[in-house]
This record gives sequence, C-alpha cells and structure tokens, in this order.
Amino acid sequence: MIEKEIKKMVNQLELNQPHRKREAIRKLRKLPRGIPLNGILLETYAEEGKIPNLSTLRNYFGRIEDICKIAGLPKKTQCNVSKKDSIKQLQKLPKKGFMDFNKLISYGKENKIPNYSTLRKHFGNFRNICKVGGLKYQPTLTEMRKAYKKRFLWF
Repeated sequence: MIEKEIKKMVNQLELNQPHRKREAIRKLRKLPRGIPLNGILLETYAEEGKIPNLSTLRNYFGRIEDICKIAGLPKKTQCNVSKKDSIKQLQKLPKKGFMDFNKLISYGKENKIPNYSTLRKHFGNFRNICKVGGLKYQPTLTEMRKAYKKRFLWF
C-alpha cells in the first residue's frame, strides 16, 4: 500500500516537472502547420511517437483548445451543414439498390454527404434519412406486416 502511494507521488512529480512540459511544447510546435487539430489527429501523432500521448498532454495543458493554442495550430472546428444542404447532398446519391447503414457511413467518409451524426441530428434516424433523400431501404418486419394488413385486410 505504501509502495502504491510512493508511485503515485513520483508520477505526480514527473507530471509537474517543467522540463517535460517544455519538451512536449517543443514537439507540438514541430507538427505540420496548417492542419487543424482534433483529438483523433493528436492520438495519431502520439502513436507515431511525434508527441506525448493525449492524456499526458491534457494533464499538462488541459483542453484540446489549449493544446492547439500552445502548439500555434488551429483547432478543427465543427462543420456547420444546414439541413437544406444535407437534403441536396442526399438526393444526389445513387438510387439503385437498397441503402444500408454501412453504405451511408462510407458515403460520409468519402465526403459525398455529411457524416452520419450530422444527418442523424437533422433527421432523427436512418429511415428518416433515407426517406428525405429518396433512397430505398430494406423495410423492417413491422413495416412489412403493416403493408400486408393494409393491402389484404379490409376491416
């Protein structure tokens, strides 16, 4: 138990050593200029060994915004896509075949449409996204039952 407390104190001392912070700042300032930073990009640089890992940077400097200021780099801002623009981009997608979740995600990664979280914020769920974009999707069992009742049962 005492050993754990000693290790904890040593770790705290290492975090508070100014030369480690200076070294981290020096490494941050060596990053390529003009590329906006976000958490994922910082983690990628840490995996490549270019900078300390993200949790260490947060312990030293706080928020990602503060890390970006120290590095002298812009922070990646959120993309503000309007609902109308999202609808236009969805309607440009190919209409043949069924749209499934993975296709929608891949179109988002290829930047043909806004990413899924943005679309979900605008339209609610996958089915609504498809309906707004005029895309076919595989109906659920409940939807097939309702259609069957509507078509063949008249009471």
